[in-house]
Amino acid sequence: MAARIYPFKSRKEMRENGHYFALALSTIAWIILAVGIVLVLVRLSDFNDRNMYLMSGIGCIVGSIFIYSIGGFLHAAQTKKFRQAHDDVAAKRKS
Repeated sequence: MAARIYPFKSRKEMRENGHYFALALSTIAWIILAVGIVLVLVRLSDFNDRNMYLMSGIGCIVGSIFIYSIGGFLHAAQTKKFRQAHDDVAAKRKS
């Protein structure tokens, strides 16, 4: 019995069901979150609405949460769509 060294089929499924896209969006979200935290900590002593570092940092933190959520939602929707299409093809092959 030969070992499966190159799982091309599983890599193709991962690419088609949006895994790489969700991974890219979550990586971008974490980077933006880190930038936001750094911006907030740069001038935390001047705590008012005229502090552009503070306002930009809060915006980056909130934006990173939205980007992470969108990546998760798109991955879940794409995976469900891929599973339904796969089940339809399997049903047609049985008939």
